[in-house]
Amino acid sequence: MKDHSPVQKPLRNLLPYLKPYRLQLCLGPLFKLVEAVIELLIPMVMARMIDIGVARHDRQYLWSHGLLLLGLVIIGLIFSLSCQYMASVASQGVGTRLRTAVYEQILMIPKAKLQPIGSASLLNRITGDINQIQLAVAMTIRLLSRAPFLAIGGMIMSFIIEPRLAVILLLTVPVAAVLLYVIMRATVTVFKLAQKQTDKVMTLIRDNISGARVIRSLAKEPHEQAYFGENNNKLNQLLTRAGQISSLMNPLTSLLFNGGIVFVIWKSGALVDTGQLRQGDVLALANYLGQIVLAMMVVANLVILFPRAYASSGRVTEVLGLKADLWPAPKPADPAHIKPESVGLVFNQVSLTYPANREPSLEQISFRLKPGEQLGVIGATGSGKSTLIAALLREYAISRGDITINGQSIKQAAVSDWHRQIAWVPQKAVLFSGSLRSNLLWGLPQDAPPDDQDLWSALQDAQAADFVRLLPGGLDAAVDRGGQNFSGGQRQRLTIARALLKRASIYVFDDSSSALDYATDLALRQAVRRRTRQACVVIISQRVYQVREAEQILVLDNGHMAGLGTHQTLLQHCPLYQDIARSQEAAAQ
Repeated sequence: MKDHSPVQKPLRNLLPYLKPYRLQLCLGPLFKLVEAVIELLIPMVMARMIDIGVARHDRQYLWSHGLLLLGLVIIGLIFSLSCQYMASVASQGVGTRLRTAVYEQILMIPKAKLQPIGSASLLNRITGDINQIQLAVAMTIRLLSRAPFLAIGGMIMSFIIEPRLAVILLLTVPVAAVLLYVIMRATVTVFKLAQKQTDKVMTLIRDNISGARVIRSLAKEPHEQAYFGENNNKLNQLLTRAGQISSLMNPLTSLLFNGGIVFVIWKSGALVDTGQLRQGDVLALANYLGQIVLAMMVVANLVILFPRAYASSGRVTEVLGLKADLWPAPKPADPAHIKPESVGLVFNQVSLTYPANREPSLEQISFRLKPGEQLGVIGATGSGKSTLIAALLREYAISRGDITINGQSIKQAAVSDWHRQIAWVPQKAVLFSGSLRSNLLWGLPQDAPPDDQDLWSALQDAQAADFVRLLPGGLDAAVDRGGQNFSGGQRQRLTIARALLKRASIYVFDDSSSALDYATDLALRQAVRRRTRQACVVIISQRVYQVREAEQILVLDNGHMAGLGTHQTLLQHCPLYQDIARSQEAAAQ
């Protein structure tokens, strides 16, 4: 069975992004061909001016053909500029569409599918790789048809002038073709390795920048510098090797064709002396030979460029070819067929195994949560709390069991429909640069945005209204990148307010109030209880007092259910919950 994946056929998968620019892709090369025809005519006009105008001292002939020459140059310039414009429109348009498509794809693809690629590689693909594709599109329009046409046309015109001399150059073409093929094959392989190594170096840079304080605190600077230097040197070696292979192209082709030109000019001298060749024909022949050499040099540079673009197109189409859903054939839920007992959130024997692991990180988790109820999830670090949220948010495909929201299975719901029903507050509060208002409105429908009263109501319930009122600009106060102009507790409360604005069926608070003091946290939990009476609420926490009022508490231990029940029930029948509660009470005292 043949593999028809996007990685195997990257050029075919780029066709949808090229189709809107069919006019430019067709007319641009055509205009370049017109310019090439004019370039091929110019040496013939010059030859006639020498053989007739100069030889006979015919000024009228020289003026008329001089004006003809000027007209040809102007026409060629017009066609050349038109082609350049079309190449710019097409290449920039394709690049813009590709960047938009890759960006949208990254936002839609679940974490399980993006993780093997890595964020550094994704950044390289959306910038450097697409830039390579842009350049290849521009060069295709401007030079791909022109250079071979000039080379072939120059060869034909040389045969018309003097076949005996032109055949010498013709013999160099197969040698040049083999040379181009060998170098192209070698550069494709090396550039693919170099791009992978570039991704690794980018990952190291990103990790070292984000973890600079940890590295300094552990005095690991020498180790990290050595490790980075090792990988950077490997990248340098690959790029140097690619450059060495590519650098052979120009001198070898130049030597090959210029050697032929020297031989042709040397032989033409004898033909002129015997009257078999005119002086103007020698000039035209030299011009055509120069055009052939320049055209082959352009082809050589294209041979260097296209392997890079081909490798880049494979990396870009790999991202574009990822399926946005973990399960096939999503089906919309039919409200008429939702049974009363299925309303709410249901985990039914859910197990999840990460792609890199053999053992499940979550195994046979079951609970049923009705609207208006809260589920507290508690456990030690590594017990599976974050994995449970990852399963609910469809970041990874569950390996067994099922999750349903209001009767609809996670395996049948479309990604957008599923996420629309969930409001999630992550462990690490995330704010975006802009204004406070724009952050609060994230994820809400733009056709019916909430008014200021709704925004203040959510801020009040999130215990954020007091400090927001003190900000210059209030709701329109500036937010720096990552919310760096707010404290940790303020960022958490603003993130909670954003989630509370969403009319969701499920609210998930993933240890989202860890930076708050006890009094503020208590007021927040009471406000959340009032605001989410018609929804299911899942509270992930390591603190017993944050989940003790929940209708159900799920105790996790190494991905397994250690207990499920109310606070009092677990205190009586769940040893692990007893240990957690006892240790936290002792710490508080």
